[in-house]
Amino acid sequence: MTLRTIDVAGEDRRPAPKDTRPELRWIRIDQLVINTGYQRAIEARGRQTIRKIADNFSWSKFGALDVNQVGDTTFEIIDGQHRTHAAALCGIEEVPALVKVLTPQQAAAAFSWINGMVTALTPNQVFRAALAALEPWAVQCDATVSRAGCKLMTYNKSAAHKKPGEVFCISMIRQLVAADKGTFLVAVLDGLMVDACRGGAATDPALFGAMWLRTLTESAQSCGITRGEVVGDFLAQNDIWSIEKACLRLRADRKGEYYNTPMHQLLTRSVTAKLRAWQVGTVAA
Repeated sequence: MTLRTIDVAGEDRRPAPKDTRPELRWIRIDQLVINTGYQRAIEARGRQTIRKIADNFSWSKFGALDVNQVGDTTFEIIDGQHRTHAAALCGIEEVPALVKVLTPQQAAAAFSWINGMVTALTPNQVFRAALAALEPWAVQCDATVSRAGCKLMTYNKSAAHKKPGEVFCISMIRQLVAADKGTFLVAVLDGLMVDACRGGAATDPALFGAMWLRTLTESAQSCGITRGEVVGDFLAQNDIWSIEKACLRLRADRKGEYYNTPMHQLLTRSVTAKLRAWQVGTVAA
């Protein structure tokens, strides 16, 4: 584990804030209200989020609310209404909150700013945290990719710096593993590594990307292929890039039946057909 400090050396300094510093307190949930003038209504998706938070409730995952004091014992929630609802579902009576005293306009502006300035985590960053927390899905995905001698990356790289065997498409890997396609995925990754070592098409890291991994895995599943050497031999004896070019031409033909067909769908059909034909030819030989 590596720990780092907050370091702003070399950065341009800013003046200190002029408004009053908020106070951190524990507030009773029955003292909290929602200002519908700027707050979101809780709809189906929001209720799913609330149930998920409640099902996995832990103080270690609970951040303090942002609230605005609008009366002696009344506080409007600026940020954290889903967390508060989840806490109430768990029978919790008090939650921590950062208490501010704002005008209605300032409270609405704070809501807009807090929700608009959130830095969204990339799938790689989510995977990194989940792996460190030993969450089952992350451990399973990491183990699946590692079985083929590849690495599921916890950070991204520019296209120019990616290497064969580095897998960045976390979301796709998670989908394939969750769909019980891990055995076929391992065969594909193993076959790609075999082909890359031979100096074949898989020396291009693009084959380790989401579209090709999904295509090859689904094709391997359709053909019942679970051995990496079979995938490697197929790649060695078939020009995978010519298949892609043919699919692109079919999609571009405005008069053809495949015009604008999703590329993954067309590519999977083509690769599966090629793979089946190659299997038959190999058996016959």
